[in-house]
Amino acid sequence: MKHFDLQAITEELVRCMRCGNCQAVCPIYKEIRREVGAARGKIRLIQGLIQGEAGTSPEMAKSLDLCLTCGACQPACPCGVDFGRLLAAARAHLVRRRGLGTVKSMAFRGLRSPRLTRLTLGLGRRAQRFWPKTFPTGLGRSRTIPPLAPKTLLEQAGGWHRRAPAFGGGRPGGWRSTQEPAPRVAYFAGCSINYLFPETGLAVIEVLLANAVEVLVPKDQHCCGTPVRVSGEVELAREMAVSTIQTLASEAVDAVITSCSTCGESLRRSFIELTEGTEQAAAARKLASKTYDISEFLVDIIHFRPSRGRIDASVTYHDPCHLNRGLGVSRQPREILRSIPGVRLIEMSGADRCCGGAGTFTLSHPGLSEAIGDKKGAAIAATGADRVVSACPACRIQLEEILRWSGRWAPVRHVVELLAKSYRLEKRSEAEEIAQ
Repeated sequence: MKHFDLQAITEELVRCMRCGNCQAVCPIYKEIRREVGAARGKIRLIQGLIQGEAGTSPEMAKSLDLCLTCGACQPACPCGVDFGRLLAAARAHLVRRRGLGTVKSMAFRGLRSPRLTRLTLGLGRRAQRFWPKTFPTGLGRSRTIPPLAPKTLLEQAGGWHRRAPAFGGGRPGGWRSTQEPAPRVAYFAGCSINYLFPETGLAVIEVLLANAVEVLVPKDQHCCGTPVRVSGEVELAREMAVSTIQTLASEAVDAVITSCSTCGESLRRSFIELTEGTEQAAAARKLASKTYDISEFLVDIIHFRPSRGRIDASVTYHDPCHLNRGLGVSRQPREILRSIPGVRLIEMSGADRCCGGAGTFTLSHPGLSEAIGDKKGAAIAATGADRVVSACPACRIQLEEILRWSGRWAPVRHVVELLAKSYRLEKRSEAEEIAQ
């Protein structure tokens, strides 16, 4: 896998002219004001690894772990340095030399096995009533332990869903405005939605059905492997990617839909990198070519049917890093929100700034995560919005914590949940009109 080969990134490294533009946009550097916080400082460490000037010490691993992988540095770089690739190669090198550690290795291998994951989380679901609801971070705050859902999305919706009757023609240029058969899609939900927020997955299915799309929710789907890959365990991540590619390729579908920005970026970009030079590379590219975030699919591909169900609310939207910078999807969620009668979208300052969650970063670096989150919380509060909307379940967890810490709690929902609610209200209104 050339993408993760430390010796193959030399040309990328020398493109850095050490201008420091990355410092101006790096959330971590803004907090710690140390060179290692920004991409430029890490690039110097990676050069040391290649040249033999630096060893694979725990301190090196900690320095390279000091990154949100938010991608803010890459568009700010005048030389176009692909820092994500440099960091991935360096972390993979450290894992090959030092190993991953027993706890992480066991946890990641559990993610590789859907059966083991379901068994473990099933036991956790039954035992969670005995768990504490929060745990201290050591910084005068606590973090909430998200409860596991009583039933996973796959338990509720795994398998085929019949295509709903069409609600008239789609908007001009949409899939349904042609004579082509209605699209048939596979929905890749991801771990957070499957185990924590199945209501989001059900809303995705509901909205697709309301637009006459036939939906398959593959029962054998499992973790996309992002936690494994970003930790540097790329061999296991490749195995997980191949498994997912094979699962989705076995179904005759027109598109694959995601509603987790991290999963979407994995299917569309990371799987190509992980399978580079292997016999699965062509299948990975094919999967990437037909993978869409739900907002992107609704707005750009099928030209969704706007709802007439009214929701009187002011909302502000947070751009997930992997959706906005990773997949270039930012306009589409806003177009959906603006299409809902009664919804007033109030843009927050720095909507595309990282919220500080970044998966397990918030657990390994709680102080930094909270400091970055506080800035997001202030931006949300300044809008005066009734609720916060995003398009990533991991961001939802962090945003809810931010609002709880600030004492300005407001519900955080996925954009597709509001559209689903609007469709339901429309149907209720139509039923009431018929009954009168």
